[in-house]
Amino acid sequence: SDLQGQIGCQELEVLDLRNATRRRNAERIQAGLDGVPGLQLQRYNRKATNTFNAVVARVADAATLARALLRRGVDTRMDYMQWYGAKSFEETMIYLPNHPGMTPADVGRVVRAVRQCI
Repeated sequence: SDLQGQIGCQELEVLDLRNATRRRNAERIQAGLDGVPGLQLQRYNRKATNTFNAVVARVADAATLARALLRRGVDTRMDYMQWYGAKSFEETMIYLPNHPGMTPADVGRVVRAVRQCI
């Protein structure tokens, strides 16, 4: 509709800023978790412009980590995107929160919580 088009155009005006914030958050999360034993972070092409709607990590038991993080106030998902591969792959993936409203303190809290739980 015309109204949806107007709203979409307004959202486009801030899309680049939101994506840049997500990238900064993701880089901070990845830097803070780099080298944590038992945690494998996503690899990506640094020449590409990534939006990082979430920060993906692989762990031995994502469900246990997700429960431990939730007890510390960090909500994660294990089903952010549909995966059509082997079931064991799904059980090892966790999507850490990353959105443009997160402050550097929020990002630091996510990093600390993950480090405490692993």
